[in-house]
Order: sequence, then structure tokens, then C-alpha cells
Amino acid sequence: MKKIRLYQNTIFNVGDKVELNKDNDHHLSKVLRFPIGKDIILFNGNGVDYIAKVLDSKKMTHLMTSRRRRPLNFLVQRPIW
Repeated sequence: MKKIRLYQNTIFNVGDKVELNKDNDHHLSKVLRFPIGKDIILFNGNGVDYIAKVLDSKKMTHLMTSRRRRPLNFLVQRPIW
């Protein structure tokens, strides 16, 4: 299964229990039918990806952030003519 990466405009801390917003919740539980107990990646635009485990998806999807990882840094250069 491929990694699911979702944007949510929330401040994350490792160990926090997070409730997904309405759109992300619908996408994860209804569209993707993502199983409970699997990991997803959350990001909020601060340059850090948070790995979270899906805990519950009855009414609203709850996640527990476990650790974070920094995305790969790369530099795109164009040739000078």
C-alpha cells in the first residue's frame, strides 16, 4: 500500500492525539477506506512530516502522532548559459 500524505493546518507535537478536519476525514475513511492501525503522514507546512497511526474512524478519524521526519532536502539548479 502506498503512503498517504495529508495536509492539515494544525500544530502537531509528537505524542498528540489529533482529530482530522472534515475534508481529510472524509477522504481517508470514505474515499480511501483506510484501515485502522496503519500509518499515514501528516504535514502542516512547517517543513516537517509527522507519522501518525489511525486510531479510530467511527464519527471522526483520530490519529496519534508518533515521530517526525524531515523531508529530503534537494537543490534544483539550472545551467548558466
